[in-house]
Parts: sequence; structure tokens; C-alpha cells
Amino acid sequence: MVNADLLSRVASHTDGLQDTVRRVQEDLQAVSARVEQETEAFRALLGHGEQLVGTNETTESAAGSAGGAARRASGAVSDSNRTLGRSLDDIAALTDTVTATEQQMAELESALDGVDGAAETIATIAKQTNLLALNATIEATRAGGQGRGFAVVAEHVKVLAKQAGDATDDIGGILDELREQARHLISAASECSSITTTVRSGTDTMQTLLNTVAGDVTRVEETYSEVNGSVEAIDRQCRQVVEGLQGMAGDVTTAREALTGARDRAGDLQGTVTQLSTARAGDTGMEEAVQQTAAATGELAVHVSDIAGDAARVQERVHNETQVLQELGGRTAELAGATQQVHASAETARETADQAVNAIHEAAPEVREAVSGLQTMTSQVKDMTQRLGAFEEALQRIRKASGGIAGIAKQTNLLAVNASIEAARSGSAGQGFGVVAEQIGTLAGQTAEATQDIERTLQGLSASTQALVHRGRDGSQRAAQVDEDSRHINGILDTMEEAIASVRDESARIRDAATAMEATGNQVNSGLEDLQQQVNHSATDLDNTNQHLDDLLRAAETLLNVCNSTGADTTDRPFIAHAQAGARAIGSALEQAIAEGRLSESDVFDRDYVPVPDTDPQQYTTRFVEITDDVFPPIQEGILEAHEKIISCCCTDDQGYIGTHNLHTSKPQRLNEPDWNRANSRHRQIYGDRVGQAAAKNREPFLLQAYRRNMGEKIVLTRDTSAPIYVNGRHWGACRVIHLP
Repeated sequence: MVNADLLSRVASHTDGLQDTVRRVQEDLQAVSARVEQETEAFRALLGHGEQLVGTNETTESAAGSAGGAARRASGAVSDSNRTLGRSLDDIAALTDTVTATEQQMAELESALDGVDGAAETIATIAKQTNLLALNATIEATRAGGQGRGFAVVAEHVKVLAKQAGDATDDIGGILDELREQARHLISAASECSSITTTVRSGTDTMQTLLNTVAGDVTRVEETYSEVNGSVEAIDRQCRQVVEGLQGMAGDVTTAREALTGARDRAGDLQGTVTQLSTARAGDTGMEEAVQQTAAATGELAVHVSDIAGDAARVQERVHNETQVLQELGGRTAELAGATQQVHASAETARETADQAVNAIHEAAPEVREAVSGLQTMTSQVKDMTQRLGAFEEALQRIRKASGGIAGIAKQTNLLAVNASIEAARSGSAGQGFGVVAEQIGTLAGQTAEATQDIERTLQGLSASTQALVHRGRDGSQRAAQVDEDSRHINGILDTMEEAIASVRDESARIRDAATAMEATGNQVNSGLEDLQQQVNHSATDLDNTNQHLDDLLRAAETLLNVCNSTGADTTDRPFIAHAQAGARAIGSALEQAIAEGRLSESDVFDRDYVPVPDTDPQQYTTRFVEITDDVFPPIQEGILEAHEKIISCCCTDDQGYIGTHNLHTSKPQRLNEPDWNRANSRHRQIYGDRVGQAAAKNREPFLLQAYRRNMGEKIVLTRDTSAPIYVNGRHWGACRVIHLP
């Protein structure tokens, strides 16, 4: 029978719900609006983060290009050093060749004067011999028949004298040719000597330039090594920022959807509260009013529990967002430092590259002049080599002509001997011929001596010339190499300038990209700070909302319990009866086990929970679980089967520990499958949620609560009806009957 006092208590609890529902609705509207703003801010922030990644990819590309250009410049410097080193050796050898040619050609020119003198002597002797031959012819004519033999000899002598004269004329012509060649060689050597100063100055400048550029390139490479390290760090940080923001996307979406659902369901609360007022104001009996109130209150409690669950999800997401934003704030600070480092390094590299390009521009004219000089020198050396070959060939022709004159001298001498013999046979008639023959023999001897002088001179000339020709050939080979190297040096200058200019341009590109990254990074940092503030406000608003929801839920549950305390036949009475019967049966079973000595009372009240290794969620054992596994299932499973709406019946100790659960949710855990375990391995766990703890510690005859049951992959809205368990007069825990509304 419904008591009037109890009905009055029901009425007083109902009156306070209206304002609380209104506050909850206002809270949810405000939080929902703020979360919408956060969503928009988050999207903008994510866009900036992705822009950061893209800009850093540009920086990374430019750094790679600049590094490649620096390596090309370094390769060009190394190549130039090798080429220049080889060229310097060749240039030194060429210079020695030119100097030796110039000196020896002056000596050879002097030696040619000696040959010329000997040739003139031979020419004079030939003329004298020809005169003697003419005289001999005249004498032979006077002598008549006795002079015919001498006339023949005289004719032969004239022929030989003419041949000797012709040979000396040839030698004179060859000597003129040799003098011309010598003048060309001396002139070319002199020109090369004058070029040598320019070449040496240019090669010294080139060496200095290479040393300067090598140092600059080394510094650039070191700088880009730092840049690459910073770019990699920035890339990691950018991607971590974006990944963090992308990871937040799920939380933001979940919070938004959960709030939308909570806000919509909050609108239904007003209708439920109106039903409560209608039940009180209606023209019904007291018991029926209580029944209607209990039904409406139960519905209200479930709705509030569901809304509270959504709000809790939002609060969890907001908490996650706060942690992520704090972490991202630290990363953006690191990002800013790394970006500034890249900016500074890129500017340093650009300035260094500028210095190198300026050095190349300053040195290029002198180096190119030296290269031009080298090419002129190599051309002259090749020409000198050809002229030396011609010089040597001309000397051979002189030697041949000199040899011919020597042969003529021998023939002339033989004729003179024969003439002397004929003169002796002729007696006094041949005395004149004998004198002529003797003079011709003397001149032939002088001619032979002159040709020997020429031969001796030619031997020295040939040896010197051959040495020059050999050196010239070596010089010609070196000249070809120097010519190739000089052209290579021109190309290397262009390569170095192009590569270093590329370093400069890419450095400027990196600097500009770093500047853009700084600006974007500042936007990200500012966006993070703004979003952090909004999230903090949301967290505060959610705290207030959750407090109001807790107040509303407690008020609804209190009203529900008051309604069921009136004695009215509500829809909750069967579940209360099952919970109370189960609590009595469990208490009796434990008392009987103690009486039988199966365990002690201290074992029953053991609260030393021992963790079970490798379990998730964490499981524990106690000294009483073996007994409860034996005595609890028959009672719990019986209640589970007693009503179609009952989905679970389990007993908790006063700390929320459920050692023995229903059989269908007491399967062995699976490794690394926590969601499956939450649904199928619910035994041996401590439940710290509000409903579980309230049931465990309740000492009233019964306790009705709305319960959002976490089944791992889904949340089930239920009602939790519990009754306290006593063992030998001591509160042990509660029997919980969980059922659908």
C-alpha cells in the first residue's frame, strides 16, 4: 500500500528535476556550439600543417639540388686540381724545351757560320782549281801532241771543279734555309718565353681560385649537411604534427557526433519530466501515480545515463585533444628552431656561394688569358717541332753535299797524281804540267780538309739537332695534352660557375621556403594556442555539464529508488526481488562454506588482489575465487534465466571486484584482443565505474541505477538493480542484476 509520506517525498524529488534538465540542455547547446567552432579551427589548422609538409618538401628538394650542385662544384674543383697539376708539369717541360731550343738555336746559328765559311773556302778552291785547269789546257795546247794527255786531265779537273762549286752553291742555299728556320725557331721560342709569364701568372691565379673555391665548397657542403639534418628533423616534426592532427580528426568527429546526439536526446528529457508532472497532477490513485512516476523516472534515468555517456566520450576526446595539442605545441617550438636554423644555414651557403662566384668572375679573365696563352704556346711548340724536323733534314742534305765534295776532292787528287806521273815521264817537256799538277793536288787536299771541317761541324749540329728534335717531339706530345687540358680548364670554369651559381640560387630558394615555413609555422602555433584555449574552455564547460548530468542522474535514480520504496507494484519490483533473493542465497552459501571449513572468514574478506600476468583488461585472483567459482554459478545462472530482460547476474565484493561472473562472459582471455576480452572475459576484474562502485558499497535494501555497460565493441544501455550481501553479519558486497529497461 502506498504511503502518503512516501508520495510526498516522490513529489518533492520530482519538483527539482525541471531546472536541472533546463541547465543540462543549455550546457549541451553551449558546448556543442564551441565544439563546432573547434572543428572549423581544427580543419584550418590541419590545412596549415599539410602546407608545412608541402613547403618542407620544396625545401628538401632544393636542399637536394643544392647538395648535388655543391658536389658537382667539388668534383669540378678536384678535376681542375688534377688537370692543373698535370698541366703545370707539362708547362714546365714545355718551358724547358722552349728555353733549350732558343739557346741551342743561337749556338747552331753560330755553327752554321762555320759551315758557311768552310763552304766558301771550298768554293774559292774550286775557282782556283778551275783556273789551274784552264792554264793546264793552255799549256797542253802549246805542247801540241805531247800535251794531249794533259789536256784531257785538265778537262776532267775543270768538270770536277765545277761540280765542287755547284755543291758549295747548294750548301749555301741550304744554309740560307737553315738560317731562316733558325730565326723562326728562335722567334717562336722567344714568343713562348714571353707567354710563359702570363701562363704562370694565370695558373697561379687558377690555383689560388681553386683553393678558394675548394674551401667555399667544403663550407657549403658542411652547411648543407647541417641543412639536410635540419630538413629531416623538420620533416619528422611536420609529419608528426600532421599525423597528430590527423589522429585528432577522429576525436574531433567523435566529439562532434556525440554532442549532436546528446543535444538531440536532451530535448527528449523535457518531455519525460513533463510526464512526471502529469503523473502527479493526474486524476489517478496514489499507487498508479507512483507506478507512472517510477516508469517515467526509469526512462529518464536511462536517457540521462546515455547522455552522460556521450558527454563522457566527448570529455575523453577533449582530454585526448588537450594532450595532443600540448605535445604538438612542443613540436612546433622545435619546428620553429629547426626552421630558423635552415634559414640561417641557407643564407650562409648563399653568401659563401656568392663569394665563390665573385672569385670566379674576378679570376676568369686572367685564367682565360692564360688558357689562350697556353693554346698559343702549344701551337708554337708543335710548329717548332715540325721546323726542327725540317732543320734536321736540311743538315742531312748539307752532309750529303759535303760528302760529294769530298769525293770530288779525292778524284781531283787522283788526277793530280796521274798528271804528275805523266809530267815526270815527259821529262823537261812536262815540267810545267808537273807544277800545275802539284798545285791541283794541294788544292784537292785543302778541299778535303774543308769538307772534314764541315763534317765535324755537321756531326755536332746533328747531335744537337737530334736532341732538340727528340725534346721537341716530347714537347709536342705534352703540348697536345696541355692543349686538351687548357680547353678542359675553360669548361671546368664554366662548370664550377654554373654549379656554384646553382648552389646560390637553390640556397635562396631554401631561404625563401624557410621564410614561408616560419610564417606557416607561426600560423600553426597560433592556431594551436587558440585551439588549446577553446578546448580548455570546452573542458571547463563539460565539467559543468557533467556535474549537472550527475546531479540529474542522481536525482532521477533517487526518485526511482524512492518510488520503489513505497511498496507500489512497479516494473522494477521483479528485478529487486531477484537481486535480494540472490544476495541472501550468496551470503548463505559463503557462510556454509566457512562452516564446512572450505575457507576461513578472512579468506572470504580477502582484499589482497594478485594480478594475473599478461591480461588486458587486468585480471586478479584472491583466496576466495576458487570457492566462489564453485558456489556462485548455480545461483547467478538461475537468476540470469529467470527473466527475458535479464542479461547478467554477478556478485561483487565491496571494492568492485567480480571474481566469478556469468559463464558466458567468463571465457579465457585472448592475447592482444582487449575489446573481445571486455565482452567475453569479464570475470576476475575490478570495476571502478560509478555504477559498479555504488552497488558494491550500498547497504540499503536495494539500489536501482541506470548503467551504460561497456561490452568492448559496443555500449549497451541497461538498468542495474543490486542488493547488499552480508556474511555472518558483515557487509561483503552486492548481488547485481543487470537488465534491459
